[in-house]
Amino acid sequence: LAMALGMCMKMNKQNTKKKISTKKLREAIAHVMRNTYIDDAVYIHKAILSGNVRVDAEPKYDKFDAHSKNFIKTARKEGLTLYHMMKISADKDLIARDLTTKMEISFSYFNYLLYSLKEKGISRKDTISRKDILQLYLLLLSKFQDTLIMKKRGSEISENVSEMAKEVINGNLSVEKFSDYLYINNINPGTIADITANVVFLYLLKKFLYF
Repeated sequence: LAMALGMCMKMNKQNTKKKISTKKLREAIAHVMRNTYIDDAVYIHKAILSGNVRVDAEPKYDKFDAHSKNFIKTARKEGLTLYHMMKISADKDLIARDLTTKMEISFSYFNYLLYSLKEKGISRKDTISRKDILQLYLLLLSKFQDTLIMKKRGSEISENVSEMAKEVINGNLSVEKFSDYLYINNINPGTIADITANVVFLYLLKKFLYF
């Protein structure tokens, strides 16, 4: 996102005060992703090994398993870039899906955030509150099963967390009880947290954008 914004700002160098359309920013994001390198995939592979990150490999893509000791050799032979890695993972990983769809999820909920704040009479010039961020987070969690939870704890628990988020939104469960449940059971909806942060980052960039 930062690289894509930098590209757009560079193209506007003749008029630095000119705002960037979200359409152009999304096209720039697609350009950045499609022009990633094999080395980017190699660095991700090394980071996954270093952090002992859980990765669910698709059987038909076993040769691209990020935990494989032959990954680097195979990636260089097959020309596997970071973009290709994300495309392979997109149907099971929300972050990969977002990165390969011009951040479709992030921009959709950025638009939702702008609309919801407008409905509350909050100007685009105002800062976003902690409560608004929490509501955004709960909404995302209610709409999508968290990839990190699915990989660590399974789909049943990730689905249950999404249902609990809906209950919080509907006023049938307190935020505190939901938070306690996650803490006590060591459940971390980290993927949704990442997407929430991305949406908030877009909001903070609003002075550079028009929509």
